Amino acid sequence: MTVVQFAMRVDSHDMKKLLMLYWEIIEKTNPDGRMKEEMVMLVNALRNDLLSPNEYVRARTLRLVGRLMHKEILDGLLQPVLECLEHRHPYVRRNAVMCVYSIFINFGEDIFQDIIEKIDGMLASETDLSTRRNALLFLFEADPQVALKYLNSILLDESEGTSSLFGSSSDILQLVVLDELKKVCKTNPLQKGRYMKAIFALANSSKSKSVLFECANTIIQLTTIPKAIKLAIQTFIKLLHDPSADNNIKLIVLEKLSELQEKFHRIL
Repeated sequence: MTVVQFAMRVDSHDMKKLLMLYWEIIEKTNPDGRMKEEMVMLVNALRNDLLSPNEYVRARTLRLVGRLMHKEILDGLLQPVLECLEHRHPYVRRNAVMCVYSIFINFGEDIFQDIIEKIDGMLASETDLSTRRNALLFLFEADPQVALKYLNSILLDESEGTSSLFGSSSDILQLVVLDELKKVCKTNPLQKGRYMKAIFALANSSKSKSVLFECANTIIQLTTIPKAIKLAIQTFIKLLHDPSADNNIKLIVLEKLSELQEKFHRIL
């Protein structure tokens, strides 16, 4: 109660940071399991911070809310969290998506109304790459079919030569797409041919070393076709010849090439 009475009223960013840590670790229930009375004031304070004009205060509060494991506290904060999904600043939006993702994982889809449709619509119009990455992660967890529908539309644009996800330098998004395509190919072999073409295109166009490594690694995990293996080997060799590549990366690449030589000695 002392913290509620005095510390919360101090107008200091340093104090607010300390309070965020305090609210996360403090025991929020009585020994009988009921919520402490002070938590009502906590909910009000967090709600005000979620509506703050300062985007950094909002984002930090969203990260805290995503770690709260008490539904009684979250019930009063869900609406401000959803409003943050439409905030003008991308830093707030990307943290809002991850907050929704965390709440969804812990409490299920019933806690939000139509959240999948809301995130799907947000993904279609979002320009910030980090926010798109977070939204795509959420959709693959919440409704993989909706996420695949979005990916299919991206692949269609790619084949028609319009807006290209793979031709951009958005490695944070490309890595998520790669990981999910790998999962889809393993669970649904009938779709492997279509999605492997997308992975090949990414291996040929990406400038990111991490993406190139993951492309080559994904290819050798999903197929043994000689043409695909050759592309993976060429990608590994490209990384090996890159003067800016870290020596640790080159050692890992050498290990991969050594394994491939033993398995595909006729190709390498």
